[in-house]
Amino acid sequence: DFSGFVFKIQANLDPMHRDRVAFLRVCTGKFERDMDVVVERTGNKVRLPRALRIFGRDRQIMEEAYPGDIIGVVCPGELRLGDTIYQGQAVRYPGVPQFSPEVFASVSCPDTSRRKQFDRGIEQLVEEGAIQLFHTKGRKRDAILAAVGELQFDVVQFRLETEYNAPSRVQWLRYKHARWYQSDAKADDIKIPYSAKLVVDAVGSDAVLVQSEWDLRTLQ
Repeated sequence: DFSGFVFKIQANLDPMHRDRVAFLRVCTGKFERDMDVVVERTGNKVRLPRALRIFGRDRQIMEEAYPGDIIGVVCPGELRLGDTIYQGQAVRYPGVPQFSPEVFASVSCPDTSRRKQFDRGIEQLVEEGAIQLFHTKGRKRDAILAAVGELQFDVVQFRLETEYNAPSRVQWLRYKHARWYQSDAKADDIKIPYSAKLVVDAVGSDAVLVQSEWDLRTLQ
């Protein structure tokens, strides 16, 4: 049976069309264009009508592919980084590891007329894995962006400006560590250090942000 693994997602590969391409490695079986597959993460069935072999600016329609081949699938939001897709017997491959961030900031758009482009750019860059996104819990869901190093923020700002024509402003936050947790308790009942903050990541998992090693030891 066919199965494949999404190891990279790239937005704006063709700036003229604002497309979003999921790069897929065929792992087993035979891929055929326009085939129906199941996304393991959601259980949804999707059709893959546009499969491409991409080399630089050149694109070639792929009618079929075999294990080891890499194809680009044009997909409007159905596939995420690390997804397994399959046909027939269900299978799941290990996802793409994500490092715990050490730099945190709020990023805003100073030009209100470009807010729509800014929001879309942030959404697509998070999907690519270029930056991590957290939201605070509660009625006011503030967005917090996070990365392993400050260079990632430089890349994000550059791409927002050049690809989405959306200027951005970065305000650094004092958090230094993120830790994910599982708990059935309500947020108000979880005891955390005063300077820490409970958040939810881009896929809905609970996490806590802390400002120092001392806070982290206290929390543990």
